[in-house]
Amino acid sequence: MTSDQFRPVVAIEVTGLLGVPFPPNIDTKLLADVGAGSEITFRRGAFPSRFVGEPVWEECGEHRERWAFLGQGSSWVKSLLGRDVDVVWASRYQEYVNTYFGAALGLPELPVAARDDGRFHTTEADWKASQLSIDDYADRPLLWVNDELTTAGRHLLERYRKPAMRALTCSKYIPDSASNGDVQFMSDWLELTQSPSGQGELRRQRARFTNARRRRGFSTERMHREWVLVRTRLEYVVDFRSGLAAPLAAYAVDHAGELDVRVVAQIREEWGLAFDPPAEELLPLLSI
Repeated sequence: MTSDQFRPVVAIEVTGLLGVPFPPNIDTKLLADVGAGSEITFRRGAFPSRFVGEPVWEECGEHRERWAFLGQGSSWVKSLLGRDVDVVWASRYQEYVNTYFGAALGLPELPVAARDDGRFHTTEADWKASQLSIDDYADRPLLWVNDELTTAGRHLLERYRKPAMRALTCSKYIPDSASNGDVQFMSDWLELTQSPSGQGELRRQRARFTNARRRRGFSTERMHREWVLVRTRLEYVVDFRSGLAAPLAAYAVDHAGELDVRVVAQIREEWGLAFDPPAEELLPLLSI
């Protein structure tokens, strides 16, 4: 078996990557057009205490919801179970996630990483990030897949993780369903974490981006003005919650005349959100 150092952990949420609940008034004739559906029966005595709104219970103490389970995400998760990858739940459904969703998704019982009730955390992202940084996951590569993930949530996870492991930490935002591009990106990242050379490349990428991000001064006043100009230009097009503008502007100033769309795509994956423009549209905005 591969050493834990090269055996990554993938922490997943149900909603987004794996499925979505149908609105209660949807026409059931539409279910076949959306994906495989399954009715989930929640019970009042086994329901999460935070981060999920409590439903209106029937007299018997049950609540039924119709969910669509999306094949791309669940197929990818199942493929990971046959490799040297540990898949764990980091779900707002807490310890009940296996009870309600495991069988419906055709998944075996998976470890639950987000275990406590979250009473000491103000946000769901903080609650999950704090627990993904301890115990069995502290010294291993970690991919966090979540349906509600802001720049602040990404930074929380990095802050909680050991400094030496931050280059081997990736947060992926999937709000509704996993695209082919999402699956390819996550698979490629996991492959890099499973070898010394791959981890070395991730650490070099991290060092390059960190150096650009941390620079507060520039060698000339002109370079600083150029950085402000590009950053302002980007802030008009990226999502208002995104952390993408500043590191992309730093890259533009540092590599004027030799910009690489592949590097732009990497920076976008690390600092951007799903709503941000693709790398091909961002590249022309970086010209100085």
